[in-house]
Amino acid sequence: FAARRAAAVQAYHEWMPTRMPNPAQPDRIYRSFDFGDLVSLHMLDTRLIGRDRQLDFASYSGASGFDAAKFTIDLSNPARQLLGAEQTAWLQQAMAASRSQWQMLGQQVLMARMLVPAPIVLQTISVSQYGALVAKARTAPQTLTASEQAVLAQPAIPYNLDAWDGYAVARETVLGMATALDRNLVVLAGDTHNAWASDLIDLSGRPVGVELGTPSVTSPGFEAIFVNENPEQFARALEQLIDPLVYADTSRRGYLVVTATRAEVRADWRYVTSISSRTFSSTIGKSLRSLPGAGNRKLLPVA
Repeated sequence: FAARRAAAVQAYHEWMPTRMPNPAQPDRIYRSFDFGDLVSLHMLDTRLIGRDRQLDFASYSGASGFDAAKFTIDLSNPARQLLGAEQTAWLQQAMAASRSQWQMLGQQVLMARMLVPAPIVLQTISVSQYGALVAKARTAPQTLTASEQAVLAQPAIPYNLDAWDGYAVARETVLGMATALDRNLVVLAGDTHNAWASDLIDLSGRPVGVELGTPSVTSPGFEAIFVNENPEQFARALEQLIDPLVYADTSRRGYLVVTATRAEVRADWRYVTSISSRTFSSTIGKSLRSLPGAGNRKLLPVA
């Protein structure tokens, strides 16, 4: 593992157009950039330097179903780290020292809570089938079979334990920083190949900021995993099932443009018509914005 990690760090610095903050520590890539007093961009490392090994759903699934109690205990372990103590302390100091209106975190994985019913995450039922059960429970609950009731009784769990959802206490630490410092927080994320926009809410229900997730340029998204789902219906269903999720696109390729001004941070998701032809066009599929101020830390439609 150590040899693979060293090779990965070397390849990263050979191929990525970045400078090392400290050449004596090539595995340290977290750093900050200030754009006047408008934006402070804090670039994090959520992949390597401080991360504990992610949890695995297979460890909690057995003949009797999903062991939600043990999973919750392990997930809530305050010792589990994603950034690590040193990087967390650095981020705290950087955000406290910043005088910029917007605090942006440039990092790799989704921070917003993405809790999805366990049968969907474990792929024992499709999204459309689960939606049909929910509708049946609302309109004719007396017709639900015992097995259908068992499906609906299963908890909502993180769909991706590789992201901040797998490090719940570490996420609350960062959200707590932004709240205590009264900062306008905007988190940027990639990793999933899909487009996401979510409100960031702490465990007490307080709005803390927003997260903007970019789709991939060419790599496939959920359309390659959930091949039997209608992509548009699938995305709308996720928006209904996941409370903090405001927008999702799980099938189109493109990129995200984020524009910061004194008045707002605006996000435009742009999608291309083809990734295999030199002839293509791009369109804006969705636009959202966030306003500064403690009462405005959420996603809003573009006026």
